[in-house]
Amino acid sequence: MKQKNRTKSSRKEIYRHLQYRITAFCAILTGLVLFIACAISFHAAKREIQSAAQSLFLSQSQTANAYLSAPGSVDTQSLLQFAEQCDLSVAVVDGGTLLTFTPTLTAEMRDALLAQSGTFVLTAAGKEWRAALQNHSASTTQWYNVLVLQPMTTDVSGTMRLLVQYAVVFCIAWAALIIVAAWLSKRVIRPVEAAHTEQLRFLAGASHELKTPLAVISTSVDLLRRGVSDPEEPCQ
Repeated sequence: MKQKNRTKSSRKEIYRHLQYRITAFCAILTGLVLFIACAISFHAAKREIQSAAQSLFLSQSQTANAYLSAPGSVDTQSLLQFAEQCDLSVAVVDGGTLLTFTPTLTAEMRDALLAQSGTFVLTAAGKEWRAALQNHSASTTQWYNVLVLQPMTTDVSGTMRLLVQYAVVFCIAWAALIIVAAWLSKRVIRPVEAAHTEQLRFLAGASHELKTPLAVISTSVDLLRRGVSDPEEPCQ
């Protein structure tokens, strides 16, 4: 009885280990697929955020340029308020004179910026800036450039929030998939275990039924080896 119980327990342990292996395989496979899908979605969403931020910056840059459409009558107070609200830095170069509203730009930095054109990204003061440089003609002989800068810290914070959201979604989805994989592996193993149990039960019953005929055959073979032609003769 103890041997039978030990065998049954060992068999259950084997099926349990098999279930764990199937669950682990499914968890790794689904986790890999889910990670790739989340990574692709994250990069697509990140590009959308950057594109939206770039469009917003261009709109704000156009508004700042509208404030400076007539440099001789610039509403400095309104421009400063707008720049502060939008986290912008606006500078005007008019006839070689740098008129900076916020923050103060050095002449070296101004010369480096004026070498650019259109919209671009630059690194200064330990930050990355989104920049737009637009030329205005006051007359045929007079011109000025309007330089609009915006730190890209908002992009970084938005990207970090997006990364945290995708990480949370990934963890929740992966945990749910692991639970489903464990449930499915249990359902898959159950018929195999039942079939194996039935097979062992059949073999046990068949061996019990064949025990008596095999004993008679073995006895007959022994008697024949001893030279007795009729197995029932010694009983007479």
